[in-house]
Amino acid sequence: MKKLSNEIKIGLTIALALVIAIVGFRFMQDMPVFRQTEIINTHFDRVNGINIGTSILMSGVKVGTVRDINLTDADSVHVVLNINYDKGIPKGSVALIQSVDMIGNKAITIERSDRTDTIEYDGYIEGRFDEGLMGDVQSYSEELGPNITESTKSLSSLLRELDRVMLEGGSQDVEQFLHHLSQTTQNVDRAVREKEQELTQAIGSLQNILANVDTLSTGREEQLDSLLTNLAVTGRELNKVTAELGGVSSELSITMKKINSGEGSLGMFINDPSLYQNLDTLSYNMNELIMDINDDPSQFVKHLRLIDLF
Repeated sequence: MKKLSNEIKIGLTIALALVIAIVGFRFMQDMPVFRQTEIINTHFDRVNGINIGTSILMSGVKVGTVRDINLTDADSVHVVLNINYDKGIPKGSVALIQSVDMIGNKAITIERSDRTDTIEYDGYIEGRFDEGLMGDVQSYSEELGPNITESTKSLSSLLRELDRVMLEGGSQDVEQFLHHLSQTTQNVDRAVREKEQELTQAIGSLQNILANVDTLSTGREEQLDSLLTNLAVTGRELNKVTAELGGVSSELSITMKKINSGEGSLGMFINDPSLYQNLDTLSYNMNELIMDINDDPSQFVKHLRLIDLF
């Protein structure tokens, strides 16, 4: 068997070294060794925590890594993504820089859209920086900062005023208040102990009353229901009577208003004094006529005879 020359050995060694280097490089870059990956470009305002080799996640599954990061003239960051996903990334999807754990490690998360067409090789996907929980906390802190400052000032003023009151003798007032409160509590406790037996008897009497009420109502549910129904009917009848009385009262009020205003015979009689005077004069003349008839009835009989002749 013919031996290989030194030149061939050196060439094979160099070729093998190149293959190993290429495979190692792709392996270190987390790229498929024997097939081509998809290249997608994106831009971010900032890439805090993102480096070459940072994982790219989709629904929590790793689908690629960051291939390259460059700062552009437009003060944005150009990021090249290596995507190792056979089905491709749908157009309209968004690449988000998010925290993936509690210590703040970052990754690029792709939120897929509902479209069916995919981003072509060396295409573009929209990039956004997601502040996450810390960003929300920061925004809340910025919103609550003025209120917290104002509340702190108010609390400080309150504490200073309380300290001034305590120094000016307020501590004695507080001690007196606590002393009186303690005495009141002791008096209440003593009164309860003194009346404990009476309270126990009162509670027992109340329990007996409730038991008697329960005994009386047991077996008489139908009678109670009938009584309540009759009371409801009576109440409705009373409402009707009240409405009718209200109508009569209204008509009587209208009649009295007409009488007071002089409408009708009764109204004219009450409101016209001349009618009363005429009736009084008529009554007086009738009284005089009756007295004349009683005194000399023959005079009137004579007149009646003269009337008969004619």
